[in-house]
Amino acid sequence: MTAPPAVSVIMANHRGAAHMGRAMASVLAQTERRLELILADDASNDDSVAVAHRVAAGDPRVRVIASARNAGPAATRNLALEAARGTWIAIVDSDDLIHPERLSRLIAAAEDAGVDMAADDLVHFGEVPDAGGRTLLQSMALSAPVVLDPASFLRSNDGTSSLPRFGYLKPVIRRSALAGARYDPGLRIGEDHDLIMRLMIGGARLLLLPDPLYAYRRHGGSISHRLSVDAVEAMLQALRALPPLPDAGTRAAAVAVERQLRRMLRYERLVADIKARRWRGV
Repeated sequence: MTAPPAVSVIMANHRGAAHMGRAMASVLAQTERRLELILADDASNDDSVAVAHRVAAGDPRVRVIASARNAGPAATRNLALEAARGTWIAIVDSDDLIHPERLSRLIAAAEDAGVDMAADDLVHFGEVPDAGGRTLLQSMALSAPVVLDPASFLRSNDGTSSLPRFGYLKPVIRRSALAGARYDPGLRIGEDHDLIMRLMIGGARLLLLPDPLYAYRRHGGSISHRLSVDAVEAMLQALRALPPLPDAGTRAAAVAVERQLRRMLRYERLVADIKARRWRGV
């Protein structure tokens, strides 16, 4: 392509050959044709790279980046971000699906509202119990788009909050607003929430649309809900490394989230000590 695309779709993958082809096809079927799909593979040992190259052979909008060393989803997405040329950036996971009009509708809504980020609701489907039919934002009963404030976005990461987990959202982001910001490679869980939070602290506004245009697959290989001592320690470190928070409400949210993360860390350390039979630690 000679002109930059309207949107660069970033798809990080690790051992996702079973679902990746359908995920890529749903991106390439978008009504917004002015896109590029950058598939970044994180040293998969299955057929992922071969599948990606077969798709790329049939569509010049696809680029494949294959890493030789496993570095995690954040570092892999950063590789794709460095290669992105689009006015907008969209993140789609390699086992998920998106509605054909998703990108055009999100970008149009963001431009109409004058915001730098726009996210839609996501609907759960997959192989695990209770995976189908629910949407992330259904408890909010949205009937029209709303702009989400930083305090609510941060507080949603507190497990005691009644808010939906906004970190699961996959917003489109104006590349000029992203600038040099990148995913924290030390995070293997919560990397999306951390990046969007930092952008919001910097002044970017996030528009929420009630339309469930993103299909989020839940299956046995999903890692987003699997915690460990290292994962929670990294989340705590990222929270404490946030830039100065813009208002009292956001600062109070940070205190609540840190309290919950410290509680989670104690629990994960207990589980690790029991599994390792470190009875003094227990």
